[in-house]
Amino acid sequence: NKGNLLKVENMYISQKTMNKILRAVHEHFQENETITLGQFRDLINTSRKMALPVLEYLDVNKYTNKMNDIRRPGVKMVNFSEE
Repeated sequence: NKGNLLKVENMYISQKTMNKILRAVHEHFQENETITLGQFRDLINTSRKMALPVLEYLDVNKYTNKMNDIRRPGVKMVNFSEE
């Protein structure tokens, strides 16, 4: 059942995993105004190669707002709540 999988570039991420990522990013933004790729990589405990497409997915879907090499909370992150 691919209904629970999100295609992020050449990989699939479960909706459950994406929800965990979104929660972690939301918590990060409770204490920080911005996040970098390196911080995001460390936050979700993965490689830069895996972190970048996920972060770009968050940009496209308005969870983060990319400005140069940093990201700020996007519209959806500001209004983020546990679904």
